[in-house]
Amino acid sequence: MPRIVQILPTVVYGDAVSNHALALADILKQMNLETEIYAQNIGRGAQGKVKHMDRYRNSGKDILIYHMSTGTSLSRDVMKMPSFRKVMIYHNITPPEFMRDYSWRDYRILREGRRQLAMMKDTFDWAFGDSEYNCRELSQYGYRNVHLLPILISYPDYGKVPSRRILTKYQDGRTNILFLGRIAPNKRQEDIIKTFFYYRNYMDPTSRLFLVGSYTGMERYYGALQLLTEKLELADVFFTGKVPFEEILAYYRISDVFLCMSEHEGFCVPLIESMLFQVPILAYSSTAIPDTLGNAGVLLKEKDYGIAAELLNRIVHDQVLRDKLIANEAKRLEHFSYERVAGCVREYIKEILGEENEQK
Repeated sequence: MPRIVQILPTVVYGDAVSNHALALADILKQMNLETEIYAQNIGRGAQGKVKHMDRYRNSGKDILIYHMSTGTSLSRDVMKMPSFRKVMIYHNITPPEFMRDYSWRDYRILREGRRQLAMMKDTFDWAFGDSEYNCRELSQYGYRNVHLLPILISYPDYGKVPSRRILTKYQDGRTNILFLGRIAPNKRQEDIIKTFFYYRNYMDPTSRLFLVGSYTGMERYYGALQLLTEKLELADVFFTGKVPFEEILAYYRISDVFLCMSEHEGFCVPLIESMLFQVPILAYSSTAIPDTLGNAGVLLKEKDYGIAAELLNRIVHDQVLRDKLIANEAKRLEHFSYERVAGCVREYIKEILGEENEQK
């Protein structure tokens, strides 16, 4: 039976791609399969579960699973590695144009990632996208044998104890609007701020906006957002930076609406997290967002900040609408449940192993 080896540029505890790889490894072990994860960079929390790429010894008989999400020298290495079978899991690569004015480094890395994605189209026997949008993109790049396999998300992890400090400070009856995600140009936090301007000034003057996420490497964009907030004379806009998991849990618990104006997402895990905490969702319809959201939220077809603010106001105050959205979220969560996706993983692995055994 061939060993199954997952390869990633970076594994960091808490990152959606990393969590997916670690969960996949657990499933493979439950199937009594020999498996390892190798990465170039290993963050805290992943030591002991991941080995450095320098330690990988390719036997030529492994099944290689490559997680593709950025430009990296690993792509060329994987192309050259002999194997029984190669599998790609595609988490999408942000179009580099979003970064051009804010980070030349990120622009170059993402541009190279897109180039490598095109270059590798004949490398893999199987290709998986974790959203329908990602699958469509793989097909457009010329990949064959493309299948949908959503991200593995362990719902019980979100039942841990939230930060009491955040709960005590902000559970005071005021309206709290949340977006959680890296501060980055593709996320379009400026459009969230502009929508909040209308909402706070014309509908709810005591409301607050929380933009939760790291801005490391995106200092220029973060600075532009701060300047916009000052120009609009907006109070109660909170940039938290990177926060620990217990604070993430607390921000979901205090929030009345999750507002997403992102223009590029490969999956958007915070949509699922919002559903878990019964936070109604208002999101701009772009890329993978409609695929992930389904009918479990309100989709904006265009960016009219006044209309978006009106919809926010209705979602906050119309209890019938809130109840309907929360009921739809519960149904959508069943679709992405760990058990359901893990079952898909097992079936696909059996098919891949079956094809490998036929090759022997």
